Amino acid sequence: MTENEEVPATHRLSGLISFAIGLAYFPAAILWGSAGPSAFGWAIIACGFLCWLGFVLGSRGKTGPAYSVVAVVVALAILGVHHVAANSTTNVYIRNSESPAPISTLHLLPEQDLAVVGARVLGLMGYFSKKGEEGPIVGPMSSTYNKMFISHFASPSPMLRSRDAVPDRKSFDILVFEPDEFKGKAVIFLHGYGGNWAMPCWMAAREANRLGFRVYCPTLDKNADWSSNVGRKIVGRVFKMLRDEKIGTVVIGGISNGAVGASILARQFSGEVDGVLLIAGAAKKSKPGGKRFIVFHGKDDKMSPILAAREFAAATDNGKIHELEGGHFAVLEHRDVFWNELGNWLAEF
Repeated sequence: MTENEEVPATHRLSGLISFAIGLAYFPAAILWGSAGPSAFGWAIIACGFLCWLGFVLGSRGKTGPAYSVVAVVVALAILGVHHVAANSTTNVYIRNSESPAPISTLHLLPEQDLAVVGARVLGLMGYFSKKGEEGPIVGPMSSTYNKMFISHFASPSPMLRSRDAVPDRKSFDILVFEPDEFKGKAVIFLHGYGGNWAMPCWMAAREANRLGFRVYCPTLDKNADWSSNVGRKIVGRVFKMLRDEKIGTVVIGGISNGAVGASILARQFSGEVDGVLLIAGAAKKSKPGGKRFIVFHGKDDKMSPILAAREFAAATDNGKIHELEGGHFAVLEHRDVFWNELGNWLAEF
């Protein structure tokens, strides 16, 4: 093309599209990539780059837009593969409290990509600094998700559904982690503020499943007030399910707000609880009620100060508190210690 020739309209359009895609893509890719995406996430990032590159080539008179179309098709295929895989797992599934049958839900991207990007954005906004959580959590969070990915490939996540959930004591979702060999034991694990994320539940299930426990992670809502009337009734409904399934040993536990709820509900359901597991939370003046317990808490936790957890542990000598270096997310930074101690404790049941 000579200097006086007019640039074809299709070339100009490709140039405008490549510019618009670049404005959106590169900041997002840098943010996403720096946070530690999943394997599926990296594939989508790569497809986004090829899509942008295709329109750049198109603006120079080459057949680039065809590559962009291929990149979009591949990206959609990747999202579809993850959706199908997440709904096809047999040892991890979401069910409704009304029926034991797994339910199919929308899972386009792994939970990891939503979690690490969200944590990165909150960190850039200064959220963790305001809360006193100065330490980096994105790295340990991403590497923990990678371990979960290796263990379960494409796990379903109840997170998006739980954020919009309307608390209902009769009908609610439950994320279930099945052991290879079920031994008639169960863990009820209550989620924290922000909704029912699969990864904290898996952290508890990793050792519990190895020892033959089935793990139930019911959904309340994003506020996770388990000591509320609806929260208590949901937990009561889960206990009834376990009685109907002839499960003899039950540990109740939770993380953050879920741990606060578990520390209260353990006494209210004392006749059905054999052990209590608390991670980064405990209600003020709560007591184990004579039950065996184990507590994991960050020494510098500003979101849920350790004092209540220490009081819970001091009420009896029937358990142990593990004070970890770090803040509210200390179990992510010390996950090997957490898994080792949790496994030793659960093996005693």
